[in-house]
Amino acid sequence: KICSVLDPVAFKGEQPQPEKMDKINEALQYLNQFLEGQNFVAGDGLTIADVSTVVTVSNAEVRIF
Repeated sequence: KICSVLDPVAFKGEQPQPEKMDKINEALQYLNQFLEGQNFVAGDGLTIADVSTVVTVSNAEVRIF
């Protein structure tokens, strides 16, 4: 879903839609809260979930922020 919001901005030069950006920011805040007190998304060590999360957040950061 993040790509459906970010791709038009990154590749078509469209302006981000504020309500959709609010949803992305809300999800990122939730992720930050979820990660408080732990180093990994799932379990006690690095997993594919962590790698996937890093890729998704990094792409969002590059495309918009």
